[in-house]
Amino acid sequence: MSRETIRGGVRFTLPGCPNALAWTITTDLPPDPDAVVIHCTINRREHDPDFIETIEAFVDDWRQGLEAGMKA
Repeated sequence: MSRETIRGGVRFTLPGCPNALAWTITTDLPPDPDAVVIHCTINRREHDPDFIETIEAFVDDWRQGLEAGMKA
């Protein structure tokens, strides 16, 4: 996994992933500087629904972890 600091957050990538999975976590940006945004992409327009479900669960796990950390 690679980690890169970007404007307003951080970008993670999985360089060895055949789908080029990448996700960013940003905050403090207009139009809602208090929002935390998680954006995840792959390099395919369409994919197996089961695979998409696992990506959605992965992003949701990140969201839950971030929310728990912000409340602590």
